Amino acid sequence: MQAADLPNNETQRLTALHALNVLDTPADTAFDRITELACELFEVPIALVSLVDKERQWFKAHSGLEAYETNRDISFCAHAVAANRPLVIEDTKNDPRFADNPLVLEQPHIRFYAGHPLCPSDDQLPVGTLCLIGEQPRTFTERDHRILHNLAKQVDELLRQHELKERLSRTAKQLEALFTKSATGKLRVDRAGNVIAINPFALNLLGYQAEEVVGNNVGMLAFPETAEKYNYLISRYFSSDANEQ
Repeated sequence: MQAADLPNNETQRLTALHALNVLDTPADTAFDRITELACELFEVPIALVSLVDKERQWFKAHSGLEAYETNRDISFCAHAVAANRPLVIEDTKNDPRFADNPLVLEQPHIRFYAGHPLCPSDDQLPVGTLCLIGEQPRTFTERDHRILHNLAKQVDELLRQHELKERLSRTAKQLEALFTKSATGKLRVDRAGNVIAINPFALNLLGYQAEEVVGNNVGMLAFPETAEKYNYLISRYFSSDANEQ
């Protein structure tokens, strides 16, 4: 058995992989649908979204396979990642790199493999593969290559969307922490001037409980003679914001 070489840019590649914040996340139906579709299109029992980490390959989606990861040193996908190009093995028994691989000799008894690198980052660093696994040798046509390529690009897009959602979630949590822990009074209002959130400092300063304020007009926190002015300023702010857009 021949383990895959490490790519020359392995450090940068791992950085790109970890930046996705996808390793060890729960199953996602969007990824599962891609591997299920791949199994149907190619009539193979197993299709995986495999992400190649430092010492393991972890499966974000694993249709037809119970395992969710394997060691990297026996990984077929690591070879595709190292070369950063599609890897097709029509019969593993005829390829000395894989003929005595445990994944060939034992479950899942791989006889056919096709993997397309996943490169969701702008610098096109391969983080894993969308791969197909069969128990029987088979040929892989140019049409098959095109279909696998297109499916892999869909996985790339899903990985980018996942990274963006994670980034937005972290930003939202940071902003919420700043709002909650601020040493100045802060509140949020909607377009109608109703309070939708107020931080602890403001509540302590004004002597209210949150349930007394949230849902009510912000004017309740002002002197009666200036309450209407707050509503006017809020309305003007949102109107100018809409005009700028």
